[in-house]
Amino acid sequence: MGATGGGVFKTTNAGVSWANVSDGFFAAGSIGTISAADSNTRVVYVGTGSAWPRGNISPGISMYKSTDTGASWSHIGLEDTGQLCLRDYWVDRLRQHDRIHWNTRQRPGMACGIANFDIPGVDLLAMNQWLFDEDGIVTHVTEHPAYTGFRITPNVFSTLEELDRFCDAIEQGMRTGIGA
Repeated sequence: MGATGGGVFKTTNAGVSWANVSDGFFAAGSIGTISAADSNTRVVYVGTGSAWPRGNISPGISMYKSTDTGASWSHIGLEDTGQLCLRDYWVDRLRQHDRIHWNTRQRPGMACGIANFDIPGVDLLAMNQWLFDEDGIVTHVTEHPAYTGFRITPNVFSTLEELDRFCDAIEQGMRTGIGA
């Protein structure tokens, strides 16, 4: 459980008692999001809230990962983003590809999880269907007079593992010509 003013807590007895597992590891006590990896529930990701006095309404400052259900934590970045911006996580990875054309602003910390991009020469509708059929990834193809592109909208329940899977699929599609 993540608390707005107290860190991350773990229970081993269905909630009868709780123990703090984040003290001494995190730069902020306020927790904005917490998620266990689908593939391995010992892996836990935490996005902090703010270290400011009003941490329940202030932007987050960082991300942490535990591979041992909270016994220890590693800082995995995303500091200085203002809020935990899921968009920045996956956009930073795909930004390295020259084939991708971005239809949304790339200023860090903006647009929550939302971004829109095009891959010139790729049939986005076919790739959209392939992403869903192969990986269960839901995207939306925007066809507008000014631009065409994928509208990607991760939410607070999206894990970093799911965003990595999305990036892997986009990169594979560009390499193998899926949707082309």
